[in-house]
Amino acid sequence: MRILESCDNFDSDAPPLIESNDTYRFFYRKRRRNFHVAALNPGMPGRELLHCGSIHRTELLRGAHFRSENVDHLSVEYVQRGVLQFRQEERGYELSAGELFLLHPRRRGEFFAVDGSCLKISLLFNGQLLPELLRESGLAAIDAIASVNVAVLESFIRDFETLSLEHGSEAERKNGVLSWRFFQFLRAPHLPERPPAQLAGFERFCLEHLADPMITVGDMAAACRLSESHFIRLCRQHFDATPYQYLIRLRMQVAAKLLLSTDRMPVKQIAEQVGYRNALHFSTEFKKLFGLSPRQYADREQP
Repeated sequence: MRILESCDNFDSDAPPLIESNDTYRFFYRKRRRNFHVAALNPGMPGRELLHCGSIHRTELLRGAHFRSENVDHLSVEYVQRGVLQFRQEERGYELSAGELFLLHPRRRGEFFAVDGSCLKISLLFNGQLLPELLRESGLAAIDAIASVNVAVLESFIRDFETLSLEHGSEAERKNGVLSWRFFQFLRAPHLPERPPAQLAGFERFCLEHLADPMITVGDMAAACRLSESHFIRLCRQHFDATPYQYLIRLRMQVAAKLLLSTDRMPVKQIAEQVGYRNALHFSTEFKKLFGLSPRQYADREQP
């Protein structure tokens, strides 16, 4: 990856072909060679707080130019082959195969194909958790990612494409879980491998015991049949978090979903359901992640 000193390629006077609706506008110049969309759970509204709506595989001709404005999703763009120039707001980059860039919600972003052999894969994410997750993870301040474990990234892509063949509420739940794990990967995309089999039951154990305020790291390690020290090391290595930090993230995810449910429960009751006897302590932890108190979060998301 290199930073562009000039963004002249993005300032062509050629008339664009425009596609638009009330929320966003796309501008295209020149043609794509091939374009394939795998929609995940097509036609469903996406009830998960974080979900991948579709994957696009696009083979671009030399000089292909795309610009987006005022979109409400995050587009994770993976350059699988060739060279692609990318600009977000006023910052420009040139990326090669194996590198990522992020087209952020509500920002002007565009890319330009430098050669005729460029193949990129786009993963589009949305959901009520997206703005807070981008902020809390630090990804909101990142435009491009050069150091990526390509084998892990392409494994995620295959999983999303496989999921696009499934439909219904169970597929939607899987989408939410896979999207959450993908964002954990984006926090530290250089990590050597996906979580090993020893950690396969960690998240399930946490969700099953979410209401237990006395759950300990020892309990989590025992559920995975690991020593505490080895378990903590694996969590740091594969989740970029301590076991307890990971548990808190899961608790806040579930709490946010409960706050937005149709039969809205009192904050104190929600706190108890996710393992907090003290509602004030729960509210403090919730605000650390989302930047809003539970009541503010629920009120803001009401139609």
